[in-house]
Formats: sequence, structure tokens, C-alpha cells
Amino acid sequence: MRSPRKALVGHSASLLHGNLARSPTHLAYVHNADLILLSEAALLSSAPHPPVVRLPAPHAAAILQARWVGVGAAEYLVLAAHGALQLHSSDGRRLAHTLLCAEGGWWCGVCGVSRGGRRVLCAGTSDGAVCVLEGEEEGWAEAYYEAAEGAVVELSAEARSDGALVAVADARGGVGVFRLSDEAWERLGDFPSDEGATCTSVRLRDSRLFAAYSSGHIRLFEVGADSCHLSCLIAAHTRWINALELHPTKPMFASAGEDCCVTVWSWSAEGKVTALWSTHVTDALLCGLAFSHDTLAATAYDQPHVYVWSLDK
Repeated sequence: MRSPRKALVGHSASLLHGNLARSPTHLAYVHNADLILLSEAALLSSAPHPPVVRLPAPHAAAILQARWVGVGAAEYLVLAAHGALQLHSSDGRRLAHTLLCAEGGWWCGVCGVSRGGRRVLCAGTSDGAVCVLEGEEEGWAEAYYEAAEGAVVELSAEARSDGALVAVADARGGVGVFRLSDEAWERLGDFPSDEGATCTSVRLRDSRLFAAYSSGHIRLFEVGADSCHLSCLIAAHTRWINALELHPTKPMFASAGEDCCVTVWSWSAEGKVTALWSTHVTDALLCGLAFSHDTLAATAYDQPHVYVWSLDK
């Protein structure tokens, strides 16, 4: 069992799935109608209270998700909120672009992917569509594709030679897998909800789809142009899973649930999954995870801390 380092940041994370994002230099999470930005260097320093930057949402709208995504040649901090999707400079200091949605609608599910050698942004909407946004010299270009019967709650994408794979989780608990190319948006497969469980997170890596559910299960699916099928089922947590994240370079992922547990897992090329370590964070309703190369960070609802574990100990 490992004891985390607790960095007192003074602002608790909202109770949202996957409420922690990481860039090479910063972390971000949603706090009410604000986004909290803090540098990774400050988080790991010995200072008792790292400095933070609060980035307010437009018109005090509820922010649902924040992610760093590359579009074209630039890196953006993207805020998905009720009414608007905002692209800020990577440090959050400059608003670069805004996309609105229908009155009463919202954005949720943000990811980036390379399509035809160009980096594009994918964002989900409350009406079940996925918007693909591309930055061009003469302006921004957007296209909308039907993806789900219910609201989109999470996205993940992976570049491939024959077009990007995009995984879409919806509010009904189902997951759809699509191929996105310059010419087409093609549905490759669907994974319906199991006994009404909500899908809280999807992540793609090496044509393998990791999906976490409110039942406490993690499912691994093999996805491809010819077939999409379940390859592994893990009874990972005793309660709702709020976050699942992949390590950026290693065959490793972490999950966190309402049971106050964080578990780090590894997987083999054959799809075998092994629990590497697990720890209990007392009285912490965990809601966000983020890897760097040698640390794992977590946020918790109603806790003014960011928890940090070293992976090399």
C-alpha cells in the first residue's frame, strides 16, 4: 500500500467523471463554474499551498469537462460546458475560439486525434452528435456526425492508417465505435449497456478499448474494421467507477471509484490484465486521475487536495 502526497490547493473538485486533465506542464480540474489550473512543478514542490489560476466559465455556466487537445499546429485547453465549447491557449490566458450549441444544450466528451496527418478536435453534444473541429488558415471548419441516441458523455480517439477510431459513450450507457476519415463517418460496432450500468470513461490504445462502468466493472474490447468484441471483464471496484486513465507511454492504466480505492493495472499484448497495486484513500470520493511518466495524481469531491503517488517506489 502506498501513501500519497497531499498538495493543499484550496479548491475542491466537482463531482464529475474524469475530473482531472494533464498537459506536459499543468493540471486542470473543474471547481463549480471555474476551472482550476496549477503547474505540475508547483504541485510537486515542497510549498504547502501551490498557486492556482481560476478560469471562469462563460456566463457562469456549469463546466462539464476540460482537456488539452492539439488542433492543427497549436495546443488548446478545451472547456466543455452548458451552452458553449471554448478553446483557450494552453495556459488558459487567451480565448481562441467558441462553439455554441442549441439553447438548453451542452457539450461533454472532448478528445483529439490525427486525421489524414492533421490534428482535429472531437467534441460530443447533448443531442447525440459528435462535432469534428479543424483549424485552418482561413478560419475554423466544423462538421457534425450522428453518434448516439442519448447525450454524449465521453469520447476517446486513436489515429490509424485507414482513418481514426473514435469511441463514443452515451448517457444510456452504450458505447459506439466509429471510423473517421476525410470521406466518411462509419459505425464499426456497438457495445450496449450491461444491466443499465452507466459508462463513465472510455479510452482507446492499440485498437483496444477500455471502458469503465457504474457497476464497478472495467471491460476491454478489441476493436477493428472487421470485428469488435469483448476480450476481458474485470470486477475492479465495489462501487461506481469515476475515473479511468491510461499511462501515456506504458501498458498501464489506473482506475478510481466511489469505494475510495485507486488501483493501477498493467496489460499484456495478449490482453491479460494484472493488478499492480491498490490503495485506499480514506473518506475521499475520488473523481479524477492523471498520469505523468513517474506520478499518478487524483482529485476528490469536497476535498481541497490533489493526491500524488510516485510510480517508481
